[in-house]
Amino acid sequence: MGSALRALGGSHEPEARAWTLALRSRLALLEPRFACVPTVDRLRTFVAGTAEARRAAMRAVADAQRRALLDFDAAEAQDLADLGDRLAAGLGAHEQLLAQLCAAWSRYLKGAARECVARCSQICRDAMHDKVAAIVVESQALHALAALELDSPGEALAIARQASLAARSEGLPQPEFLAHLVLARARRHARQSHLSLRIIEGLRSVVPVPWLALSNWEWIMAGGDVDRAEPDLESLGEGSGVRAVRALAGFLRAAASPGGPRNDALQRFSLDVPRFQPVSRDAAMLMAALDPSVVASSADLEAWRNGHSALLPSALDGLRLRGEGGASKESAAAYVIRYADRRATRVLHWGLALVAPPDAFRVPQSHRSQGRVETLISVLALAAEGRMKAADCFAATYGFPFVLEIHRGVFDVLIHRTRIVLGDGARILRDGDYLELVSARSLVIPDPRVSQRTADRVLRLLAERGAANAKDVARRLGISLRAAQGALSELSTQGACEPQKQGRSVAYLVEGTAFSDVTARSRRSQFAGLGELELSSG
Repeated sequence: MGSALRALGGSHEPEARAWTLALRSRLALLEPRFACVPTVDRLRTFVAGTAEARRAAMRAVADAQRRALLDFDAAEAQDLADLGDRLAAGLGAHEQLLAQLCAAWSRYLKGAARECVARCSQICRDAMHDKVAAIVVESQALHALAALELDSPGEALAIARQASLAARSEGLPQPEFLAHLVLARARRHARQSHLSLRIIEGLRSVVPVPWLALSNWEWIMAGGDVDRAEPDLESLGEGSGVRAVRALAGFLRAAASPGGPRNDALQRFSLDVPRFQPVSRDAAMLMAALDPSVVASSADLEAWRNGHSALLPSALDGLRLRGEGGASKESAAAYVIRYADRRATRVLHWGLALVAPPDAFRVPQSHRSQGRVETLISVLALAAEGRMKAADCFAATYGFPFVLEIHRGVFDVLIHRTRIVLGDGARILRDGDYLELVSARSLVIPDPRVSQRTADRVLRLLAERGAANAKDVARRLGISLRAAQGALSELSTQGACEPQKQGRSVAYLVEGTAFSDVTARSRRSQFAGLGELELSSG
């Protein structure tokens, strides 16, 4: 590419200038130091040019749009799509496919997911007919993203796996990066965040710098260590993608800090996250899960917040888990906040410090595996006016119907234990067939129904670290060796991880994904010739 750019640089012909922009646009996806992402205005000058100049300019448009997508710049991506239609008019099948793919991205960014799916299906069929593997992969990856917007995670996962396998078999690095990251997002929406983390961890030393914003966004949203995300971004500048990832990391840190500036944290996050699908949807859902004053962005999230469902929306499932180490005395994934005026809501653990009243009575998290006491208090707190029928309360607490002759004694014992735990903080009153939670103070209650098991934490650790033995797991998570061994045995039996002999110990690795590490040919440190390129005005 260096010799081609030097040769083209000596000519002022429109075709030479167009191909120079095309090569520089491709380099912009690889290494920003050699980037020259052309502006829409500059590319527009080729609309009335020769077929050869427009052919090169169309390639520049396609790569410039991909760079805009990686920087979460929806406006630029849409402008480039509009220009692509004009440049490709009258050109060959390849340029027409590129223009159609740019237009499909534009429809996705505008929220027209159903139309995007239809367009991608047609593009994929045409690209397969013309044997253009890169466009096949990209159209499948975009189809999977649009399917997620239509709340079809099963379809999205199947298509994303196809794209990932196809890119790997064809040996196409850039389409492979896209397909793997879309697969990571699909895994997250399928409640397989550990596999999402496994994919992104495998990509960390492979993807070129422009891909770091998107990969780090997915890493954090899948529940990865926030502190491991931002250092990767130092070489990427200050684009909107970088600002969004830093805002996400900063928001989660502020939310988890006692006494943090609630309004400032929310405002900075909302300002720094662009209106860019799929990032803006993630951000809206996260803010609503952490702060009850934010309008819920989906019916699923609203049902979770008001206690009608214990299932957190799948996009946030990875954020249930807490970080490594045993410094925190509690491991609850979510809390119910019952205010003194009897309003109640459920929040993800990250948001507790943001919204919990400072004078609230904290119900301690028990060490019992089922956490029935906290569950009973959570059920009553979320009930209308804190009052519900005893039989319904039992069913919500235990998960099966109440039978008076069988369960009365057990339930009475639980109520007695709960009253002891509440002490002077609140009271449970009986009124005929009803139970009522009464308190003059706000209450903060860990809700075991939004559970995080030890096995979940172990699985995430394996995904983040690649492999670990029982001693490593116990030390990093602050749990006993016996608990670590039990969790690893359970996960191995389920097929979620695979034991491998390493010397005298046994290490466990995460398996079960279409992704495998990108080969060494794709590592950014091994691209040949880039160091010899000279910067020019393009």
